[in-house]
Amino acid sequence: MADILIIVGTEGGNARFAAEAAGEALSSKGHTIELTFGNDSIANALDRSRPLLVCTSTYGYGDLPENLAPFVRRLGVLRPDLRGLPYGVIALGDRTYTETFCMAGRRVDALLAELGGRRLGPRLEIDTCADPLPDTAAQAWAENWASLLDAEQQRMHLCGGKDDAPRAF
Repeated sequence: MADILIIVGTEGGNARFAAEAAGEALSSKGHTIELTFGNDSIANALDRSRPLLVCTSTYGYGDLPENLAPFVRRLGVLRPDLRGLPYGVIALGDRTYTETFCMAGRRVDALLAELGGRRLGPRLEIDTCADPLPDTAAQAWAENWASLLDAEQQRMHLCGGKDDAPRAF
């Protein structure tokens, strides 16, 4: 089972509820969870041997939540080698803002991929106006994501757990 880092970006609390529900679903599958609220020092603590789940809302005109923005800026500056890092993204937004719907989650997803991370499964996008209780959708998504993560870990185990780069940076 994996030790999963869940980073939450939230302004009003919906992303926190979704992250907690996802964490409960992952815990029920035997994974260990650390839930944290995206400060910039976390960028220094990322480890490719530890799967990452980012759960973030979008506010304003596609902006990152205030507590997540320093983390994302720091990742952009440090540009760590995240090659092979398994990650997932749960993005929350308001679909009435068509141009910026779930933009914060999309931005984080794009940055993690650019740095070499490997997203497991699709990004979950939740319209908080249509679904004001995002925890149900997050929980169902996390149960599926746990299966993908388990398959990934099994694949790594069969390959001897080796990739072509050191595990931490």
